[in-house]
Amino acid sequence: MTNFAATLRRPQSDLAQQTLKDPYVFDFLALDAAACERELEHGLIDHVQKFLVTLGAGFAFVAGRLLLSANPPTNGVI
Repeated sequence: MTNFAATLRRPQSDLAQQTLKDPYVFDFLALDAAACERELEHGLIDHVQKFLVTLGAGFAFVAGRLLLSANPPTNGVI
């Protein structure tokens, strides 16, 4: 539920609603429907790394996943 219709005029309200309900499209990864989240993550990271190489000097991919720790340890996400 959104407030787009109340705050925006048509066609802007329709466009805003359509933008949020459209699914992500990862066709460029060539994954099948049975792909797991880890395969999606690896595919996206690989694609980002290849893209950064095409940008040339001055761009670097530092890490795909970083472990964050809290001192003292907490039970929730920071």
